[in-house]
Amino acid sequence: MHPKPSCFELSSPPVSRLRNPEPTARRGRQGAWLALLSLWCVSLWCVTAEAQAPSDADSAQAAVDADSVQAAVDADSAQAPSDESEVAGSNRRPSAVASPTDGDRASPAELSAPTPTATGVASAPPPRADPFWEIYHQATLALADEERERAVALLRQIPATHPAASEAHRLLDRLAPPEEPPTRSGERRSVGARVELAARQTLQGLGAGSMLCLTLDCDGARFGGVVGVGMALGLGLSLGLSRDGVTPGQAALYSALPRWSYINGLLLFSALGVNFEQGEFDGLSWRPQAVGGTLLLSHALSLGAAAAVDFTLSPTAGDIAIMDVFLSTAWAVTLSLYRTAGPLDELVDGREGVLQGLTGGLLAVNAVALTSAALLTRRVSFSRLRAFLIQLGAAGGFGLGFGLIALIEGDDFSTGRAFGTAAAGMVGGFALSYWLSERVDRGGDDEASSAVQLSISPSVGGATAAIQGRF
Repeated sequence: MHPKPSCFELSSPPVSRLRNPEPTARRGRQGAWLALLSLWCVSLWCVTAEAQAPSDADSAQAAVDADSVQAAVDADSAQAPSDESEVAGSNRRPSAVASPTDGDRASPAELSAPTPTATGVASAPPPRADPFWEIYHQATLALADEERERAVALLRQIPATHPAASEAHRLLDRLAPPEEPPTRSGERRSVGARVELAARQTLQGLGAGSMLCLTLDCDGARFGGVVGVGMALGLGLSLGLSRDGVTPGQAALYSALPRWSYINGLLLFSALGVNFEQGEFDGLSWRPQAVGGTLLLSHALSLGAAAAVDFTLSPTAGDIAIMDVFLSTAWAVTLSLYRTAGPLDELVDGREGVLQGLTGGLLAVNAVALTSAALLTRRVSFSRLRAFLIQLGAAGGFGLGFGLIALIEGDDFSTGRAFGTAAAGMVGGFALSYWLSERVDRGGDDEASSAVQLSISPSVGGATAAIQGRF
């Protein structure tokens, strides 16, 4: 008896047992092909089942992740109050038992538990707001509150590399003018100051040309040519040297110093006896060439002095204005006092010594006035408006003093007494307006500034003056 073949072994009976060997061989080949096909199907099924089945390691990792998530949920749930009455009384968390109308409402544990990630860690909070955008928003709020300076200061804190810089620069261009280099006097450069400088220097060029012709004794066409060249030089040099801009103080300084130099130079050389000569029959007479040379020298020296004062002291326009007021007031008071002694031509009466004394006295008074004003500006700050008010008060005092004598004495009033009273009134008006104008620069109220009232009313044979005020 032959052994039984296995499922993977094919055995054929001995050929001697087959009655018909050809059909038996055909059936053997068919069985072999069927066996191979069955073996291939079984192998394919085994490979597919192995790919779909989870591994033991993956099953363990999944179990660990599930345990960690459940532990996080349980830990958060443990922090909630366990007493149902406390939960119901606090009303700070919804009930854990869903009502029929709750629908898909989440439980307290689901509301408070952090969202787990693949590693079981809650997601990080969002980043804080950009501080420079916050500064930009604060600047816009300041603009809404009409705080212009604060808005400009905030916008300038935003760096140029920040995305908000373009918007900040657009606002700054509308809010603040471009920064300019500081000046020594603290004033801002302006186009008006440059125009003022050019106009006054053109007029001074005209005067310098006239003085030159007076010195050289030129007339006719040469006089017009010299004056025209002087005006052109004054205009061209002032515009060329001020191309970087000038302050009001510089414009006032370069215009006032030549004027002061003309007066003081003329007085100085007159006191020295250079500008006049003693005639044989007509008394004293002026020397045109000497006067012209004196004024030209004074003009040249004044420009150098103005440059030195500008670079060392740097006065403001208000400082120059108050110095002008001091000088004009001192000049008017001195001449009024001279006039109390009689007409000036009668005082001189061809006497050289008297003329030299009068001009020397005026020179000393001018020097004292300018020095006092310059020292005062180092301690007190003046504006052009205050200087104008002081000058107006001094002029009003002069007119009041002169007019009172004329009204009281009538047609036969004494000019000497009138000029003396005018000088006293000018000094009083100067002092009073100086005191009252302090509120202009300090921003005082209008009621306090108008506390003093002057009134004049004519009467029989004279006039009545009254001064009312609150002090």
